[in-house]
Amino acid sequence: MDPGTPEAALKRGSCLGKLTAGLYVLLLLAALAEGIFSYADLHQPPSYRTQASQHWDMVSLTMVGVFALAGGTALFYLMKRHHLLWIAALCLSFITLAGVIQMFMAGLVVLAETKHRGGDWGGLNVVAGGLFNLGVPVLLGVITLAGLACLMLLRPASQPAPPLS
Repeated sequence: MDPGTPEAALKRGSCLGKLTAGLYVLLLLAALAEGIFSYADLHQPPSYRTQASQHWDMVSLTMVGVFALAGGTALFYLMKRHHLLWIAALCLSFITLAGVIQMFMAGLVVLAETKHRGGDWGGLNVVAGGLFNLGVPVLLGVITLAGLACLMLLRPASQPAPPLS
């Protein structure tokens, strides 16, 4: 099949659409898991929690809604293919990236506080904090960047302006 034919373009767009849908479904599932874990962590006894850890959980819970909104909008765009939905999905994906950076920075503060606190389980806390407070935002950022790249490639075709009469 010639790569320039409309059939090849349709097949390429279909594969890219499936990849984009898969990435945003993965983002929705990750947001759901993140919300459950952060909500459960937020309700630990005060002696177990630090102020930085509470801040990270609040940022995380706030971002769960943005992740879900970005993923839902992108999936809705893939179903309806409306230009306004594409713009909304792009904007929400960029906001998601900004939130991921915020989560990562809050995770660095939690990690620094955990290292400073030390204790018998200090090393294990640092490893767990690094995986959860830094690894999760990096994973969400990679998923969002990949989905954003796919969305940009699925840009709706610009339609010519109607003739002036």
